[in-house]
Amino acid sequence: MVELGAGEGRNAVWLARRGFQVTAVDYAEAGLEKTHRLAAQQGVAVETIQPTSRDGNRTAPGTPW
Repeated sequence: MVELGAGEGRNAVWLARRGFQVTAVDYAEAGLEKTHRLAAQQGVAVETIQPTSRDGNRTAPGTPW
């Protein structure tokens, strides 16, 4: 499942806790970092993607693409 405009990831983590494989997408790196922290606290995995606005390439916080 893909959540666009994931923000701080509360919905993505909620879905992951219910067994969904979730990818959270947002432009805000700070929000995606909070998503990682929340997912770790809840013991679930949520993939994050931070798209760029210019060329459509994707990046993830702390991960070179």
